[in-house]
Amino acid sequence: MGYNIEDLHLSLQSSNVKKQFKMLKKIIQRLKTDYFEVIVLEFHKNLETAVKREIQLIAEHKYISIGLNECGGGQGGLPYIFLPLYDIVGMIVLGCTQKKILEILNKLYSNDFMNSKIGENTLRRRIIEECENWVNAQRLFLKPVVEALVYLGFSDKKIYNTLSSPHSKEGWLYKWWKKGDKLDFEFWIDSWELDIRRENERLLSLEVKFCGIFKSKWEEWAINEIPNNKIAEISGLLFNTIVSVYKHNFGGRNEILFNYRRDKTIKMRKKGMSLKNIYISIFKKTYYPSNFRRDFKAWFNGMTPEQIEERWSPEEV
Repeated sequence: MGYNIEDLHLSLQSSNVKKQFKMLKKIIQRLKTDYFEVIVLEFHKNLETAVKREIQLIAEHKYISIGLNECGGGQGGLPYIFLPLYDIVGMIVLGCTQKKILEILNKLYSNDFMNSKIGENTLRRRIIEECENWVNAQRLFLKPVVEALVYLGFSDKKIYNTLSSPHSKEGWLYKWWKKGDKLDFEFWIDSWELDIRRENERLLSLEVKFCGIFKSKWEEWAINEIPNNKIAEISGLLFNTIVSVYKHNFGGRNEILFNYRRDKTIKMRKKGMSLKNIYISIFKKTYYPSNFRRDFKAWFNGMTPEQIEERWSPEEV
């Protein structure tokens, strides 16, 4: 068949489910074409009699004992199950989990599928066929809706509490809210319903939010040295979420604070203020020579107070 069995085994082990399925399908097709002759034994008008006859033939010819069948039959010939994709998309938009979608589908449609329950694997396969994976399905259908609701002024926290299952730790919505990922509005670009140029101008003017809180507020808390536990109390966010937002979106709290103090120091130096006055009057620090030197060196990437005063002197104004 052109396959080394050991290489094939390793390849299958290291592949994702979709790739494994394609590879096995190719092998089966090759086996059927090159190694088996297809002969029609009987015709049946319905699936039930065909399934019964399959079981009888496998038993009569002892196909299991000679390795041509792994089981007694009766599972083949099942029809491809077409699920109501628009309904599934609608439930994704509403923030339903896969478990919830399956529950609703079985409640509403089980009679349409040979009076049998729709299986978890069937739903998963249909999602993979249409959207590659579950997270991508949420990104395609749920994310634009959330962005639109934020754009229209709805409370971010209200959106999350309404659309997200409290038991779900997977998917795009959870990662956006809990991990501090920022929203974007790229989906508007392909919308034929909007004046793209006008909407792009409006969207570019919108301030970015992290976990539903404006970027400027995060910066204000850092500049004013509000502790993370106090921010958690104010915002209702988890302590670890706050740490994650600062780390992944700002490079850490100190990055904001140091940039602010560096820029403010340069501005006030050019107006003629001494570093000591800036330290005490602007930054409200108690003056201790060692702390004074340490702080300015931290804010200015190792520069000493003397180097700072020489570099940004009032005469340069």
